[in-house]
Amino acid sequence: MKRTVKNFSRVQMAELARQYAETEFACSHQFFEQEYNISSSTFYNLLAKAIIIGAVNDKTISLIVRKAVFNSTAKAGEAAGIRSKKKYAHLIIERQKYLPKEKEILHWTILYSNSPLSKKSFCRYYCIDSHLLDKIILTAIAKQIITEETFNKLKQKSLNLQAPSEQLYSFWNKMDALYKKEKTG
Repeated sequence: MKRTVKNFSRVQMAELARQYAETEFACSHQFFEQEYNISSSTFYNLLAKAIIIGAVNDKTISLIVRKAVFNSTAKAGEAAGIRSKKKYAHLIIERQKYLPKEKEILHWTILYSNSPLSKKSFCRYYCIDSHLLDKIILTAIAKQIITEETFNKLKQKSLNLQAPSEQLYSFWNKMDALYKKEKTG
């Protein structure tokens, strides 16, 4: 029985997308369908989901697009390559709009605040795009989804992991004001 998208974790999805992106152009979807015991539609749905939910970084997306456009053009002509490019452009737009549900925002924010990893290491380990993590944390603060304890952990982590600059202090002063405003407002 073939596996479906639901059978893949975020990390597995990211790994499949990275492998596809980093292999030669000749290594197409058929190889991955056989390797992972998935259908063609599942393969493309996994790539799409990995892009939209921020499981892969911009470099990987660029390699996926380049490979997909090349293979589509080689297999079915210029028009197919253009369609492929438009499809991935649409996925990138969906990625920019994507924000997980509140429960997942809380999960990611608490997980990051309690992690000893730097933001870069955390994002690499958990296969989450750093821009998405920023958006998640800002949403958690703005909507006051997190506790004051988690907010303070995030602030301390940021100030401890970086060489604090005037801009960083200014940022956290704004976040303090936003958090307190939401709490009282």
